Amino acid sequence: MSASFLRSADGLVGIEYGHFLVESRGLTEPPRPAFEDGKVLSPVDDAFAVGVVSSFTRHALVQIESWDGEPEGEVTEECVVHFSDASIAARAVMAPGPESGTLELPAPGTYRVRVHRWGGDQVDHLMRTYPDAPIHRVEHVVLRLWPTDEPAQPREAPLTELGEQHRALGSWLTSR
Repeated sequence: MSASFLRSADGLVGIEYGHFLVESRGLTEPPRPAFEDGKVLSPVDDAFAVGVVSSFTRHALVQIESWDGEPEGEVTEECVVHFSDASIAARAVMAPGPESGTLELPAPGTYRVRVHRWGGDQVDHLMRTYPDAPIHRVEHVVLRLWPTDEPAQPREAPLTELGEQHRALGSWLTSR
């Protein structure tokens, strides 16, 4: 039996530091993905970061899709992430809020994510050929999510001493 497409959300998302984020409303603090060399997807609880191909890319046309099972097609990079809230959206790393539409997953829980990307090679070529034409700095990304029983294995970057101080300050401010 093949999987069925349920719904999708899309948007033009900013790229900062070569990545953008997809996160749920259940996120309670800024995500700290542990970016690994050669990995496109970096999951943490309630979020994952997606890397782009070209260092010149400034935006990504992102489509996030919900499926009821594993979709057919080419297997590219995948990860497993747990969402405590079923509403997810994409945004630039430093953006104050969502830049894509909000996708309502069937329920909170653990999901497998598969990424499909294209356009980064064209961005590189166009920037070498026409370096003053910023309109050609967009990649395309499709993210397909479906429920799984696999355990999520988020890999968070360790907090630095300064990060610990920021966390303590944030806790103190919210307790007032």
